[in-house]
Amino acid sequence: MAEPELRPAREIVVIGAGRMGFPIARRLADSGEHVHIVDVDPVRRTLAADFASSVSADIDAVTRSDVVVTVLPDVRSFEAVSFADDGLINRLRPGAVWIDLTSNDPRVAARAAGAHRSGAFVGAPMGGGPSQASDGTLTFWVGADDTALDAALPFLTVLARTDGIQHVGNIVTDGYMFKLLSNALWFSQVAAVSEAMAIAARSDIPLERFAPLLGASAARSSFTDEYVPRLLTGDYVESFSFARCVEELELVDQLAQDVEVVAPTLGASFEVHRRALERYGPLYGEMLAARVQLDGL
Repeated sequence: MAEPELRPAREIVVIGAGRMGFPIARRLADSGEHVHIVDVDPVRRTLAADFASSVSADIDAVTRSDVVVTVLPDVRSFEAVSFADDGLINRLRPGAVWIDLTSNDPRVAARAAGAHRSGAFVGAPMGGGPSQASDGTLTFWVGADDTALDAALPFLTVLARTDGIQHVGNIVTDGYMFKLLSNALWFSQVAAVSEAMAIAARSDIPLERFAPLLGASAARSSFTDEYVPRLLTGDYVESFSFARCVEELELVDQLAQDVEVVAPTLGASFEVHRRALERYGPLYGEMLAARVQLDGL
């Protein structure tokens, strides 16, 4: 029997080796790809040197690569990397596949995609944390046409769980919009459920009794099943920056105004989270808004 033909390793540049970018880059390297790391942090570059084909503080490697993956911490970082005079837009190879995993502003991503006319741009914001990135069990909400998606699939498949690549729509902004809106709904649950818990506690219903009963009521959701028990222990999910949560809610508020949708419920959730950020500062904890209600109960 003939030996299977070995596929040559592909050259991939991963820009951003932070809490998500680092395990993503390692997993791509472990799958047999030649991965080049770009990060401004010398400590991260040192840590990545044991598996990366090269590490650098600048983006020179993108001029030699057909695949670029951006995994940046916020919209400002993405703009700086993309639109500077010596940034990605002006240095990508013609025909390169640009896969953006950043939790991006759809409007900014659309500008980048429009500027990268000589190649494919795939918007694929993630669901999951560093452990899912390491295990290859992330979820991606993808906005791209079929041709661009096909070009990105070999790389996203290495990183995603079995049903984790969700093609939201053919427009680049679709995946970003979906993630922002689904996160906004999740944050709204944090605010509403913690308020209900505070009312129950002040009405002499023990939270240890109230919380489990939510799972047997019309209020049951994955949030009440998985996260309310964590609130009872004072666990506010410290794997994510609370400041980023507030930024996402502010972005949803802006996007609602752009399309002339009055969204008072999501707007109220944004205000609750904004006040919590003022009170506690930029700590880590996705559910930190609940602390306003639950402290001292």
